[in-house]
Amino acid sequence: MELIRQRISSLLIVGFVVIVCTGVYAQPGFPFANKQPYTFSAKSTSTTSSHDTLSLVGQWSWGQSLAVVVRGNYALIGNGSLLQILDISNPVVPLTVGEVYVGSEIFGLVVSGNYAYMTPGFSIIDVSDVTNPRVVSNISVPSTTAALAVSGEYTYIGDIYGNIYTINVSDPTQPYVVSGYPMMHTQGYLVGSIVIVDTVLYAGTVDGTSADIFDISTPLSPVHILNCFGTRGVFAVQGHCLYLAATSPYDELLVYDISKPLNPRFINGANLRSFPVIISVRDSLVYICEANAGFEVVDVADTSNIHVLAQMPYLYNFPSGVDVGPYDLSLGSTIACIASINGLWIVDISKLPMLTTESFLATGWNITPSIVADTLHHAFVAEMYGGLQIIDFSTASSPRLIGQYTPNEAVRDVAVSKNVAYLLCDSDLVILDVSKLSTPVLMGPVFMGAWHYMTPQSTLQEIPAIYTPLMSQILYCPS
Repeated sequence: MELIRQRISSLLIVGFVVIVCTGVYAQPGFPFANKQPYTFSAKSTSTTSSHDTLSLVGQWSWGQSLAVVVRGNYALIGNGSLLQILDISNPVVPLTVGEVYVGSEIFGLVVSGNYAYMTPGFSIIDVSDVTNPRVVSNISVPSTTAALAVSGEYTYIGDIYGNIYTINVSDPTQPYVVSGYPMMHTQGYLVGSIVIVDTVLYAGTVDGTSADIFDISTPLSPVHILNCFGTRGVFAVQGHCLYLAATSPYDELLVYDISKPLNPRFINGANLRSFPVIISVRDSLVYICEANAGFEVVDVADTSNIHVLAQMPYLYNFPSGVDVGPYDLSLGSTIACIASINGLWIVDISKLPMLTTESFLATGWNITPSIVADTLHHAFVAEMYGGLQIIDFSTASSPRLIGQYTPNEAVRDVAVSKNVAYLLCDSDLVILDVSKLSTPVLMGPVFMGAWHYMTPQSTLQEIPAIYTPLMSQILYCPS
């Protein structure tokens, strides 16, 4: 549970710092066009000596991908402190058509009408023009927020202490917290799921012993009806059924009849492989992301015979105990888009029980201590679970991604010489031809054994003789 708590409150921004005489700072709401995605406004700085000032002139805001919503041919994702809008009409090659800097890492994301609502804190973004999303409001909430749901003129936001705040969003440009204190209190901690059915709000908590039901027919005077289900987890609702992916005392899918919303009736259940994180339902199929176990589809057409229809492990292999599994899910007509910490994973769900990966857009998660820059203003950034990111910072205020390569394991270090990049991974030394920066090409891995924490320089002694001429090209090896 502690890992989830840390994820809610964490903020990962990978930046470039350049010595200049004027200070430039990124502000929430600045748009990022596709060719030059990062623009910033100038802000004067008073100093006694221009040579004494370190000023931020640009930053690379990509990071964890914790949230995704699919709308038609577009997927809106959290990418670090960016809201990105991707054209997924061809899911094999998702294309970024618009993005905007929102000032903090995105955890919760809901789209309603022309607006996207997000946490932590609370921001509203106008997404009516997918090529030019704009932050229209950004307010603080008294606590660290996580899950959210929109219903009419109100947005309900859960926090890490089990409280739920009510925010009036009748005017998206001027939202406000209805009360300085939370109007609803659950019996647990860390509200991970909020589902609204008509005038009933269901709240699931990560640390609690049950779920909670509130009557919100009068939004300014919600009534706590009861604790129910006897377990905690995340919800999805379709028709008269509520699907609870439970995490205590067992990892399982539980189905309830909510034809009487204030009095759920248990129908049946089925075991799951791992800790369920997010759930979605369509027709007679329930789609579940399960921590490190990956993605699973459960057939609930016959509630007397609930069974797993398809399973797919997480796309990349990571060491046991590393928390990098899927953490949000949204369904398109034929695809499932999964925000999986280090990128957006797009899965074809049109040929069940067969599941196939359409594409994976790496965003990054944990930068290693290694960044290599060349004389042509390119940075080769080693993202531990995001692979190699190649960034052009010839315009310092507008760095842009021009190429990337994601190996099937964590990256510990990077070295570059001439047109060759060397990635030190947990088990291999991956050698890439980067003569064309937009499309790095694998030249060959060198198996080094599990869990290497050495630098490429110290690894040279272990490389087979066949690779010695190639490795002798290394001119710079960060330590």
